[in-house]
Amino acid sequence: MQTGRIKRLFGSVFTRLLVTILVAGFLINFLVIGFFGFLRHRVLDSYHTHLIQYISYITEDLGIPPDQARASVIARKASMAIRYTSSSESWSTAEHFFPISDRRLHIWHESPGILAGSVRGRYFVRVQHGDGELLFQTTRGPWISDRVQKAFVLLVCLFTLVLVGAYFAIRWILKPVRWLTEGVNRVGAGDLDHRVPEERTDEFRDLAEAFNDMVARIGKAMRAREQLLLDVSHELRSPLTRLKIGLEMLPEGPRKESLQEDIIEMEKMITDILEAARMQHNAGSLTRQPVDLAALIDSILPDFKDRPPGIVVMGELSETRISADREKAATALKNIIDNALKYSEKSHAPVEISLKREPGKALVTIGDRGPGIPVEDQPYIFEPFYRADKSRTRKTGGFGLGLSMCKTIMEAHGGSITLNSAVNQGTTVLLIFPADT
Repeated sequence: MQTGRIKRLFGSVFTRLLVTILVAGFLINFLVIGFFGFLRHRVLDSYHTHLIQYISYITEDLGIPPDQARASVIARKASMAIRYTSSSESWSTAEHFFPISDRRLHIWHESPGILAGSVRGRYFVRVQHGDGELLFQTTRGPWISDRVQKAFVLLVCLFTLVLVGAYFAIRWILKPVRWLTEGVNRVGAGDLDHRVPEERTDEFRDLAEAFNDMVARIGKAMRAREQLLLDVSHELRSPLTRLKIGLEMLPEGPRKESLQEDIIEMEKMITDILEAARMQHNAGSLTRQPVDLAALIDSILPDFKDRPPGIVVMGELSETRISADREKAATALKNIIDNALKYSEKSHAPVEISLKREPGKALVTIGDRGPGIPVEDQPYIFEPFYRADKSRTRKTGGFGLGLSMCKTIMEAHGGSITLNSAVNQGTTVLLIFPADT
């Protein structure tokens, strides 16, 4: 199940759009970094060239030997420090000169008489001047370098904000998809009154309107079908009553018995149809009361004691309290047990019933060793009037309403019913009731 969720996560449209935006953002940031790196390199190259030329002009202006007073004026105006060292004198325009060593110096220019480099953001130019040496130190690196770095950091932050905004924008844009997914699940579960919000003004609104219109038409068709069955069933009662009266006037014999069986079968079908319709319409109006599920099963079993191949209780039916409509819960249990016995031969193993308690729910399992249900029929087995046995003979009986009625009852209680079956191996039905904690 975990693997399936992971596949759905990475296969969703939302994830694909998000990954696309992230990749695009990464590429944009990469290009921006490359562009600013290239720009910074070009700016520094230009700065280095102009700095060497400027130092050459200053060196000529200072004369030989260099004039300390003139050097102090130039240093103050150019925001730099100048130090002169020779065998005869030594002076500096700054009280504290940043110490450097050739090992720490990153050299970016070297020519006869001139050596230039940088250390921790400070730029140094060493010039041979007469019998001494002039050392120039800029107080900071080029102003463009700091601004480029700040602009780069700002740009990365802005792109990050754009990506975060894009994430939430995608969630908002695709929110109708989640609404539609929920709507499909709700309608698939039988809630034909559910409607998808029509809050947008884009194509999703048109899709939501079409979905709601489709659900409305399906609900109308389902109600029309149920009403038709009810009307036909009611209308058939009067002719059947007249047939029964007329049948009493016929002489006894095989023909009369055959007609009586047909009429009884038709009456049972009409009763089942009306009961199923009543359950469908009144599923929500349950008369709930505290019910001991174990005691309820014990009270039902005597009704089937003479039917082969018999029933065996697996384990102990310990007290299990649920809040349920006792009559409807009993109807669901009886229908499942009756089906299990109906499709079991005398030579088969007995029908097995077990009751298990889990946190918040009670599980009733009813299994037989009958012919089983083909895999292709199992998805439709809880649909009204659907039967895996297409012959619909008197031997198997029924009209395909029993399991549909059970599903309606279980869902009305907030529970569920599932079926597991294999051909020639039997069928196991699991009924799950919400239980008191």
